[in-house]
Amino acid sequence: ASNPAEGALDAGDAPPWVARRRAGERVISRADALAVGEAAHAALESLEQGDDTPVLRRLREAGHRALAASSAGGDRGAAQAELDELLENFAAGPLFERFCALLPHIVARELPMIAPPDAEEPALCAISGAIDMLYRDAEGRFVVADFKTDRVAPGCEDEATQHYRRQGEIYVRAVRDALGLEAEPRFELWWLRSGKVTELVPEKMSAPQSDQLDLFAS
Repeated sequence: ASNPAEGALDAGDAPPWVARRRAGERVISRADALAVGEAAHAALESLEQGDDTPVLRRLREAGHRALAASSAGGDRGAAQAELDELLENFAAGPLFERFCALLPHIVARELPMIAPPDAEEPALCAISGAIDMLYRDAEGRFVVADFKTDRVAPGCEDEATQHYRRQGEIYVRAVRDALGLEAEPRFELWWLRSGKVTELVPEKMSAPQSDQLDLFAS
């Protein structure tokens, strides 16, 4: 799921844990950063088993198509350069090998999701989103993986991870309730720039509610 905090934003737009660019380095707008994140997600969704097309070429083609179709309205050249850099890091880093190893175990990608509100969101009728990747680990347990394109400042990894805790709680609850699972799925953040994976253990998880909306959106 993309997030407006992702990418290389102007200093006034970004959370404090997002790395600032040095003078002269490429900076893109908030809208373009969001478009780059969405294009990166589309690029990863294009990776399939049995495709002999060179990986970076495949990622770039899918990513460029998504970016061209997006609402990015600033410096399109800078946005594409940002996307290319991100995809090159992913293809050359440890996450690509891990992603390929998981391909046979992926249950869904970019899965639309609708979840009922909880006590923290009393005014909402429902919470919607998209689960970037749902897969089963070696023990058969469901894992919700969310791809992040944030450029995290050194030493701010924990702060960046905690920023997405609420999202993890919502997604884990939605998958658990929709599939009627006894055990909660694991929730992982995949940092596409650094090649790292961090796991969040959601807190304040409520018991499944059979009378609530518990189906994934179609």
